Amino acid sequence: MKINQIGILFFFSICFGGQLFSQEPAPGYVYRQADGRYLVSALIQPNGDTLLYVQLREFEVKAPKFFANAADYKRWELYRRLAPTVVPYAVRTVQLYRQIEVATRDMANRDRKKYIKQLENQMEDQLKKSLTNLTRTQGFLLIEMVEKELHTPFYDLVKDVKGSFSAFYWNEFGKMYNYQLKSGYERGKDPILDSVLDQHDLSYYMR
Repeated sequence: MKINQIGILFFFSICFGGQLFSQEPAPGYVYRQADGRYLVSALIQPNGDTLLYVQLREFEVKAPKFFANAADYKRWELYRRLAPTVVPYAVRTVQLYRQIEVATRDMANRDRKKYIKQLENQMEDQLKKSLTNLTRTQGFLLIEMVEKELHTPFYDLVKDVKGSFSAFYWNEFGKMYNYQLKSGYERGKDPILDSVLDQHDLSYYMR
């Protein structure tokens, strides 16, 4: 059991066990609404004792960070500040890619292109203004988050969805902004980036 699970189990058991389970339920696991808002699980002991259990997001406890120089610290601070602003876009990108994978799996190439074009038009109306306002660093973090989650270079993602020409175009265009779309996210290559992306795991946000 993780440290955060043990802590919350103990805390809720001490503070709220009596008032939430005043009746005498049968032993075993039960699920109740706490204050009509939160669904919690509980283990009822044969003697009537109640242990509440709430699953929280896992977290890591680490020693204070040390940086080789002021530039590294400044970059870490910048990434840490901007990462939360691009998480919703990264999550939506991953969801759309997986949606396309499932929806077009058995489609003919012509129908697949038509489906993707319709989806692209819908997303353009919703997100174009927001995405064009992202800074260069936000765009970089967005790409790295998506690549980390899908384990695929952004170049290959574009190629799969839009074709080779579009992938080539965006790869060349990205070079103007120092985006390396063919490289993909590589853990360990940039520990500062790793540290920030680990704090914003897209799998957690998509649960």
